[in-house]
Amino acid sequence: MPEPLSVEAFSRLAADGVPILDIRPLAAYRHSHVPGALSLPYSGSGFLAQAKDLLSPGSRCLVLDDIPLLTSAAVAALAEAGAVVLGWLEGGTRAWADAGLTTAALAEWTPARLAAELAQVELIDVREGWEVASGLIPGSRHIPLADLSDRVRELSADATYVMVCRTGARSSYAQSYLGRHGRRAINLEGGIVAWQEAGYQVVTPGSEQPDGTREEEGAER
Repeated sequence: MPEPLSVEAFSRLAADGVPILDIRPLAAYRHSHVPGALSLPYSGSGFLAQAKDLLSPGSRCLVLDDIPLLTSAAVAALAEAGAVVLGWLEGGTRAWADAGLTTAALAEWTPARLAAELAQVELIDVREGWEVASGLIPGSRHIPLADLSDRVRELSADATYVMVCRTGARSSYAQSYLGRHGRRAINLEGGIVAWQEAGYQVVTPGSEQPDGTREEEGAER
């Protein structure tokens, strides 16, 4: 069973390239997180399914959370998914902050910001195929989250990517994953749900791509 780690031991492993899985709710990660940490909120059985999609058997990782009971449950789920958990940060994010170490905030754009800069970025939709069948943002490239680790080499280090999912949770993992691999990535706040609620268009895969401007009143989404 992995052990709780001091800030020094935890940061040393992270500096050596061991990924940190931040299992706190997205709202907490959005506000402040350890630089380079991957957002993978713990959500019971759904967490196990996502971990199996994202982590290949034998993958090493560290866990970060502020609730010991959830940490233990997440560690057990990650072990079931085949990951090798080297430990978790004793004292959680408070211990990190008390040590005077730096934190980062999630890079996010609102739907309005994305609509204004749509031509300047590349969109990656990380939802499943059955989800994007109902519509995606014009110009999006579809890379399911489970395929991202195999396809990250397709993505130029010179581009800026905006990551999209249904509500912004899965895409936050994708955004943090690309950041670890030297790509500039931004999360779409609220996902495609927020995009449509703001009145912006979606298209079905393979159809003509409109310009992403607001729909006329009464138009279908």
